[in-house]
Amino acid sequence: MHLAPSYIWQQKDWPNFTYDNAIVMPKLESCIQVVSPLKQLAEVLTHEQRLDWEAEILLDGTLASAKIEGELYDRDSVRSSIVNKLGKGKKIHKQNDAMVVMRVS
Repeated sequence: MHLAPSYIWQQKDWPNFTYDNAIVMPKLESCIQVVSPLKQLAEVLTHEQRLDWEAEILLDGTLASAKIEGELYDRDSVRSSIVNKLGKGKKIHKQNDAMVVMRVS
């Protein structure tokens, strides 16, 4: 059994590929329907609330990535680094800054 390539760059005709609008458009519309409420929420949040929201998302992603790599970071320390990088905080935790910079950049 031959599995189809998982990544677009693995396709035999990469980077010159074609697609079927009939297949792509319903998936794109579904994606837009899922993202639309988040966009609407972001529009009613204050700048501070959006930064808090972004910090939490980055925190979860950073800790998940670190865990996959076999690293365990202190949640509060990583949160402080993220808040600092987003321009909200004053504390710097050098140990976590490299991982945070990768996620925020």
